[in-house]
Amino acid sequence: MKVFIIGLGNPLPEYSGTRHNAGQSAVEAFRIKNNFPAWKRDDKKEALVSLGEFEGKEVVLILPQTFMNDSGRAVRKFLKSSKEVENALIVHDELDLPIGSMKVVFDRGHAGHNGVLSVINFLGTQAFWRLRIGIVRGGGKGLLLKPLGEDEMNHFIVGRFSEAEATELSPVFDRAVNSIEMFILDRDPITSPQLL
Repeated sequence: MKVFIIGLGNPLPEYSGTRHNAGQSAVEAFRIKNNFPAWKRDDKKEALVSLGEFEGKEVVLILPQTFMNDSGRAVRKFLKSSKEVENALIVHDELDLPIGSMKVVFDRGHAGHNGVLSVINFLGTQAFWRLRIGIVRGGGKGLLLKPLGEDEMNHFIVGRFSEAEATELSPVFDRAVNSIEMFILDRDPITSPQLL
């Protein structure tokens, strides 16, 4: 059975490296580290795809080329059965986690992330694995310095990381790649507690 690793983000070049594309950046880091083939555009499935193998497992890397809020349309074209959904990891940015952190969850709500909401709506379930990558600076005492207001939030998520934030993110992407590798090998959180 194939394993699907899906990085959410926006498709145009101007969004590359932005906060909202952290999921795509993590999947790209995995592709480079593990020498997967260059991305190939699949217009029918509205995605960039790289097919490869990791430790004997067949892996499909996917970057949807729909805009973030319509991610589910592309994801659904790859995950057509419950078994395929079980074997998929959705990687995305997370406003509820500070920069420098990440978390793997299963069967959780979208928490206001419109890309995840789109995936849930198109798949008809929230019972899938997600790797959440924090994109918000912490303010001390566990507080997050989130932008206030919809316009400010929209500007923030499509903005680029500062130099200091990019430095904090580098080891997170290394850890994200490790989590993707562990997911491919064993998707049971009981036997792979490192994922959490």
